[in-house]
Amino acid sequence: MLSGVLAALYRNLTRHRRPVSLYGFLALTVLPALLPVLSARDKAIVTSAEALVSKELWYTVLVAGLLGAIGAVLQSVLYGTVTLLPGGKCTTAFTAGGGVASLLLCALRIFSRLLLDGDTADSLLALKPGFSAFFITCSALCGTCVIVFLCLDRQNSFYKEHVSPADARQEVMISKSFRENLRGTRLILEEISRPAWCAFISFVITLALFPGIMVQIPVPLRATVTSTLSSWYPLLVVSLFAVGDTVGRAGLTEQIALRFPTLLPLLTLARVICVPLYLAQWIGLIPVNWIIVMTGVVLLGVGNGVIITLAFLWVPSLTSLENREVAGRLMFVMLICGMSCGNALGWLVETMLRRTTGF
Repeated sequence: MLSGVLAALYRNLTRHRRPVSLYGFLALTVLPALLPVLSARDKAIVTSAEALVSKELWYTVLVAGLLGAIGAVLQSVLYGTVTLLPGGKCTTAFTAGGGVASLLLCALRIFSRLLLDGDTADSLLALKPGFSAFFITCSALCGTCVIVFLCLDRQNSFYKEHVSPADARQEVMISKSFRENLRGTRLILEEISRPAWCAFISFVITLALFPGIMVQIPVPLRATVTSTLSSWYPLLVVSLFAVGDTVGRAGLTEQIALRFPTLLPLLTLARVICVPLYLAQWIGLIPVNWIIVMTGVVLLGVGNGVIITLAFLWVPSLTSLENREVAGRLMFVMLICGMSCGNALGWLVETMLRRTTGF
């Protein structure tokens, strides 16, 4: 989150947009590749399989922290650049890519579980195949991005027509003092306040409910089904949410966002109103079955995808050309702030309800 905030405030990223993107993807290619090297080194000195996996998890945590910091700066640049591009098609494709990434994560986790039997599927050893597949896939995708960036011609007609004019108009803002740039950033945030706050609230609600509370809603199943799905149920919920989120992100256009400007706040309000219903299901005040719960999960995902895409499609019409890139970065900051606040709120709500209801 801190890396994203700093990236949003640092105007010189506009001048270094291409190298930051290139080096960011290069780092995301190299860092995951270090994990097998570190693991191979430890195999000679660690005899216990559990101890080896434990050390690999520590390496994973360290690398994940570095990837998070680099990814925050890289995503800030990408969100800003996409906001500059006209028509909304690139924005929809970019946000849909986030949904596809979630589906990929779910597929990797399902694949790793299928390779294991039921007794070890939830053990520490079961995490290793998933981590390996995840980092190998990430390295391959980021390496592909490096090749694409090296092959792109910076002076192509599309770049000259849409990106270069915005860069030229931002030069005056970049030359200002940090205090003036900070004041300008605050004014831009005020211009895009409606979609920014809608995106923030949406992510707060999503992460407050999902996956913690959603996977704990008591679903009555037959004993034979329960024994089969007990370990698969959380993964099923996460996968259904990812499907709904991807569908919501991929099915919108800029024309819809601009023609129905009240749709975004109404959907956000509806999302807030539905929170007590999900909590009541979790506590057991409302009787549920698996169809109701799964439908609620899918709708939560669809709503999340629709709100995020509508918010980003609405932003370019609210600010000037020279401010669009900073506006895109600020939207990314609102997203990660919403994720952080949502995780904290979810933990707080779950703790309070468990203490007061004894559930």
